[in-house]
Amino acid sequence: MNPKSVVLSLPVKNPEHSLAFYRDGLGLETSGIEEGIISLEIANLSLFLIEKNEFEKYSKAGNLFAHLPGKAVECILSCALDSKEEVDEILKKAEANGGSIPNPPADEPWGYTGYFRDPDGHLWEIVWSKKSD
Repeated sequence: MNPKSVVLSLPVKNPEHSLAFYRDGLGLETSGIEEGIISLEIANLSLFLIEKNEFEKYSKAGNLFAHLPGKAVECILSCALDSKEEVDEILKKAEANGGSIPNPPADEPWGYTGYFRDPDGHLWEIVWSKKSD
């Protein structure tokens, strides 16, 4: 796997305080601010700070977290790849090496997305974005 970029989404209680810490305190550039979501860029990493309640809604989408009743995950690890075929290839490799596929990959408005869990249960999102083609 050779990801083009890595995205890390973190739940935060107070986006304004988090923005002050990361942008103003640490000097990270802000690439976007939406209601409840702050995007920061760090070399090949995009860091999304998502208000906790919004993060919990997103992280429970599609029953990906049905095995965690009443709980949300701590982060979603996402990698952008060059093609749909590469997304499918990585999902097959993950499953063949002890991972699991909670949902089949699907076309989304922004591109093509698939998920796998590693042997420890950490969730990865593998994406081909229409913008990158």
